[in-house]
Amino acid sequence: MKITEAKRTYRLQERMRLIQEQRESGISIRAWCATNNIKESNFYYFLREIRKAALQTNEGKSLATEQALVRIELPDSVNPVEGNAFVAGIRMQYKSARLDIPPGTRAEDLIVVLKALDSV
Repeated sequence: MKITEAKRTYRLQERMRLIQEQRESGISIRAWCATNNIKESNFYYFLREIRKAALQTNEGKSLATEQALVRIELPDSVNPVEGNAFVAGIRMQYKSARLDIPPGTRAEDLIVVLKALDSV
């Protein structure tokens, strides 16, 4: 680890400790900052820096756990869905949406739908 990285890590740890102290104190940020001789603007800056670091860490993880679409062979026979309102080849739960994918659905259309749901 380079010295600059070590300094950055130390500063982040100190800032996280301060944020944690404030939260555990049960008093408002303004009152806590006044009691601890810390400018309120500095406190929010610390909070913003901690959040940025967390996002950068999560972005690195999401690249490693990237998801991919997989080819699924649909069966020749299909069963009617509740109330015969719709005949589905596949029923899929994705995030908060339930998808009923009828036989013959083009892969390109399904990809568009999944990308749209992923951005919600």
